[in-house]
Amino acid sequence: EHRLSEAAELVRFVDEEWKDLRRRLDSAGIGPGDLGRMAAEKAVSEASSALEQGNIDSCHKALGTASAMLESQGRRV
Repeated sequence: EHRLSEAAELVRFVDEEWKDLRRRLDSAGIGPGDLGRMAAEKAVSEASSALEQGNIDSCHKALGTASAMLESQGRRV
């Protein structure tokens, strides 16, 4: 139960960070068709999906990927 709660908190945090970064990418002219942006979107989505399925290990793995992708995209703006 604790691991699930912790994973849910991390997913919420990453999701909020992604929403903010997505706005900044839009402002910088990096649209939804950009390959790096699509990869980041997919990683965030996979973390949420794994959490919904109760697969905490997959969720943590996807969160690691999402974090790296968000950092990479953040450097672009």
